[in-house]
Amino acid sequence: PPLQSPCRTSHHAHDRPLLLPVSARDDTSLRAYAKQYVTSLHGMDTELADFCYSAGSRRDHHERRMVVIGNDAKQLGHRLRVWLTDKEAAAGIVSGNADDGNHSTVFVFTGQGSQWLGMGRQLMFREPVVQQTLEEIDEHFQALSGWSLVEALKSVDEQSSFDRTNVCQPAIFALQVALTKLWQSWGIEADAVVGHSVGEVAAAWCAGIYSIEDAVRLTYHRSTLQDTTGGHGRMMAVGMTADEAGSVIAPVSDRVQVTAINGPALVTLGGDTETLTAIGTQLEAAGKFVRWLKLDYAFHTYQMDAIKDELLGALTFLDPAPSRIPFVSTVTG
Repeated sequence: PPLQSPCRTSHHAHDRPLLLPVSARDDTSLRAYAKQYVTSLHGMDTELADFCYSAGSRRDHHERRMVVIGNDAKQLGHRLRVWLTDKEAAAGIVSGNADDGNHSTVFVFTGQGSQWLGMGRQLMFREPVVQQTLEEIDEHFQALSGWSLVEALKSVDEQSSFDRTNVCQPAIFALQVALTKLWQSWGIEADAVVGHSVGEVAAAWCAGIYSIEDAVRLTYHRSTLQDTTGGHGRMMAVGMTADEAGSVIAPVSDRVQVTAINGPALVTLGGDTETLTAIGTQLEAAGKFVRWLKLDYAFHTYQMDAIKDELLGALTFLDPAPSRIPFVSTVTG
C-alpha cells in the first residue's frame, strides 16, 4: 500500500506507515544524523507526523540519502539502530546516492491481468481520497451498468466474476485513477504517462485528454463488448523478439498475432486457443520462456474485429482534449 508522503497529515487518522528522510554529504555525516534521529525519536508519539514532515520539507537534501519506513517512532528508531550496526540486516530502509540529473516522473498504467480479488480494499477504508474517487467513478459507472463497481471491489467471494473482463477492466481503471488522485493529494504529479490496453484510458485521463465521465463510459463500453468475445482465445507471454515471434507465427498469422511488444526480447501472443496451444508447446520444447495469461480472451487480435463497429458507434460521444502532459502511445509509439 502507499506510504505516508512528506505532508502534514494525521498518521493515526489514516493508519499508514510514515517516511523519515535522512541525508548528508558523506557516509560519516549520514551516520551522525542517524544517531541524532534515534535520540530524537525516543519516546515520541503524537508529534511524529509533524516530525517526519519537517524532515522531508524543512531540511536540505544532500547527495547521500536514505528513507526509513515505520508505523511509529519505536519502529523507526529500531530500524535506524539496526542500520547503524549492520546495514545489510536493516529492514524498512532504502538508501543510495542522488545524482545531478533532472529526472521526470512517469506514471505507467497497467492493462488486464494485474487484478486480484481484494485489491484496493484496504485503501478504500484507509484513504478518504481513494474512497471518494471510487464513489465518484461508481456513480457514473452504475448509471451505465446497473451494478456497483465499489461493491465488486469490496467482494471477498472467491467465486465472484472478478476476472471477467466487464468487471476487472473497470476495476483496474478505477483503482489506478484513485491511486493517481491519492498521489496528487501528496504532491506527486506525473510529468508523462504511458499505459497498456485499458491502462491507456487511465493514462489519457491523467494527461487531461478525457474527463472522468468520458473515461468511465469508454471503459464500460470497451470492457462490456470485449467480454462477449470470451471463450474463443488465449494469450501467452513469450521470451523472444518481435521479429522472431513474427517468423514463428507466420504460417498461422490469420489465427495468432503479436498482441504486445513488452521489451526487446519479450512479446505477448494471442489468438485461437488450439493454434496458440500448439505454438506454446513448440516453444517450450525449444527451451523458450512461455507464460500463459489467466484469461480466455485474445485481446488485440483479429478476434476483436467482431466488436469493432459496435464499439466505434458507442464511442461517438468522446471529445478528447489536448494533453496537458506527454501521453506516450503503446500502439503507435
